[in-house]
Amino acid sequence: MKKITFLLSILGLSMAMSAQTKITFENQALNGASVMYNGTATVVANPATTGINTSAYCLDVVDNGYAPVKLSNFQISTGSKTTYAFVKLKFKIAYKSINGASPASDVNYPSIDVYSSAGGSSLVDASEKLGSIGSAWGTPITTPTTDSLVWKNAEFTFSASALATIPNGTLILKLAKNKCEYLIDDIEVIPSPVYGSNILSCFNFESSTIGEAYTTANVYGGTVASTAIVAADPAATSTNALKMTSTAYNQVISLSITLPIGKLLTDYDRLYFDRYSTAVQYTQAKIMANTTTIYADASGYPSQGAAATWVTKDYELSSSVTASNAFTLFIGYAINNDAYYIDNVKLHLRDITTGTKTTEVNPLIVYCAGNTIKISDVASQIDVYNVEGRLLVSAKNTSVINVSNLGKGIYIVKAQVNGQTFNSKVSK
Repeated sequence: MKKITFLLSILGLSMAMSAQTKITFENQALNGASVMYNGTATVVANPATTGINTSAYCLDVVDNGYAPVKLSNFQISTGSKTTYAFVKLKFKIAYKSINGASPASDVNYPSIDVYSSAGGSSLVDASEKLGSIGSAWGTPITTPTTDSLVWKNAEFTFSASALATIPNGTLILKLAKNKCEYLIDDIEVIPSPVYGSNILSCFNFESSTIGEAYTTANVYGGTVASTAIVAADPAATSTNALKMTSTAYNQVISLSITLPIGKLLTDYDRLYFDRYSTAVQYTQAKIMANTTTIYADASGYPSQGAAATWVTKDYELSSSVTASNAFTLFIGYAINNDAYYIDNVKLHLRDITTGTKTTEVNPLIVYCAGNTIKISDVASQIDVYNVEGRLLVSAKNTSVINVSNLGKGIYIVKAQVNGQTFNSKVSK
């Protein structure tokens, strides 16, 4: 059996290598990142593992002159922005310090220019600029000693690109401020919630009647003091939406979801829904699948979106969600005596073949020895799928993974090594 397995792993050397869709720096490598002039980029231990980023490692960028950061193994694929497969680029960013003698005001309100550069040189061309993110920090750095090392979310929407067609190229990010040191982490592109066959629509409330009630709950098991009623869309972008009215905090909408036959929640990697409120609501979100928290605002009272505008929320499903066909989704915001609307609840099916390109050589040797799959290098992430694409088991920062709970058969091993993702086929 070992000899056959080894032969199959050799066949796997010619399999596809996935293009990067997320960089986390958890493998402690640069992942192809470099500052192209007048600065440095270094992977460091995350100095602020509270709030929205609990990662162990991140990228530390010292900007000595408006220096762009090139992520040489993070490729932006070409396509029309109106039908693009990805809806946005997201990453986490934190101001760290003033680099040198520049005044503190130099770090206020910096924009971030986003490029997809075919050449990837230090002289990025204006024709390669997708657009800008208005402010890196969201709010200005007014007191460096207290505003430092606070992680913020930055987003760039592809549909807002200045270019009609997004060009294929290397992702380049340019912070438009001089003499600034900052941290960056978890760079990823988010699949569009309206593109392709991998989108599962769970609730759009169009088949419900106006006034129909849905279940609500107290997230901590206390008194229920809320109602969720189907109402007319307040912005008239669709017919119906679900209006959540709360007279106490800790109230959530409770939605029972049954997935298609043969699918489990672990087969999906993102949750989407649209949210609307008549006024800006500064409040904390709480999103859960059964007892697993998908997302929770850690502290403070962030804005949940512009007033009188539908905002699409998207969340990554963690590996700790229950591997079940049916589950309860809880969506809630900590408001008192106020209301908001929810619509178009969707899930994105994990696709291990999206964005792949052929490579002649897969440098990894992957084989199965008894109840253990081994690879020839340490991977920041190892995922094992069945041939139907269902995720079965995962491990981090290792070269071995226990598969004692899997039966005999053919499996796909997806390993992330030095910022690249390789797929191999093994037999147990």
